[in-house]
Amino acid sequence: MHYVTVIGSGNVGANTAFFIAEKGITDVALYDIRDGIATGKGLDMMEAAPIRKYRNRIWPAKTLDVIADTETVILTAGKVRSPGMKREDLFEENRSIVAELAPEIARLAPDARILIATEPVDLITTEFARLCGLDRSRIMGIGGCLDVTRLRYFASRELGLSPENISATVIGRHSDAMIAILRYCSVSGLPLTSLLSEEQQNKIVEQTRRAGDLIVGMAQRASAFYAPSAAIADLVDAIHMD
Repeated sequence: MHYVTVIGSGNVGANTAFFIAEKGITDVALYDIRDGIATGKGLDMMEAAPIRKYRNRIWPAKTLDVIADTETVILTAGKVRSPGMKREDLFEENRSIVAELAPEIARLAPDARILIATEPVDLITTEFARLCGLDRSRIMGIGGCLDVTRLRYFASRELGLSPENISATVIGRHSDAMIAILRYCSVSGLPLTSLLSEEQQNKIVEQTRRAGDLIVGMAQRASAFYAPSAAIADLVDAIHMD
């Protein structure tokens, strides 16, 4: 099993495929229920390969059977938020997609790892685990990874430092109820709490909590997708490299 499958070829799905290929992790099968979407976006991304210098293939899958030989299944399919919507408002709509896909994924790819990006990610991940009957330890939501990368960015901006030198820890739901454990955040080994005032600490935590809402409100026609896709690719890399 030397490839991953992305189910859903919207903004999150397509960018996830691109980041995985560009990072040189593995090949990517791209599947979408809408005819032609995966084919068109897959071709577009492969035409970028000579310039971006990646060798991994991104190819369109005609049926869901493609996941039978996949290492990791990434679920990005579903409706996205509009301005003023909470993540939880999408649950009933996206729940029907999970109800249809979970048994099929379990049947076709019982040994794969499952990454969930469909919103609201925590509720959908829980629902998927309930419906599929697979080992729950192999089913992961990407909310924590996304919150961590956002916190690292806001800390780096506050400090005027490169985000790659910052590590962070966030627990809890991917929502405004997330909990940043700042005493376990550091900059090149130095505790973040020793470098930022309490006011600055509260500021970056609040920015992290509100980041998704702010993006939806400003973009109007799309929710966040670059950072979620990057977070998924990072998690895929960790899984693929064991």
